[in-house]
Amino acid sequence: MDRKSRVRYAVTGQFADDGTFIINPHTGEVFVTRALDRDAPRGRPVWNFNVLAHDEAVDGVGGSVQPSLTGYAEVRVVLRDINDNPPVFDRSRLVGKVAEHSRAGQCLSAVCCTTHDNWRCAWVPWDSHGNGNKISHGKGMR
Repeated sequence: MDRKSRVRYAVTGQFADDGTFIINPHTGEVFVTRALDRDAPRGRPVWNFNVLAHDEAVDGVGGSVQPSLTGYAEVRVVLRDINDNPPVFDRSRLVGKVAEHSRAGQCLSAVCCTTHDNWRCAWVPWDSHGNGNKISHGKGMR
């Protein structure tokens, strides 16, 4: 029996239902319909949805329709992080003290800032040279 089929594709799941991902039903090409954000508070690092494929089988003899068969795949989209969020300081920690007539280069304090990007803590040293806003990208940063 000669079986000819046409495969049709569809996306399902939360991010398909809200229109974030669409698929060309004839080619299976998947498209994103808007910019995706990785970072909190509104974003997510991983987006999941399903792709369904079903055939519309037609028997080569007389054109009778055969039962449709369906397959599916889970699709996981992992976003790479980019540096798109500024560091944020906890204002209550921006206090440094040093004794009067301290030697030049005396470290006053170190403060920590955070960011929604995939960074750890950024340490910002304060010194008596007036370089108080120089960010050190070594200690505490990835």
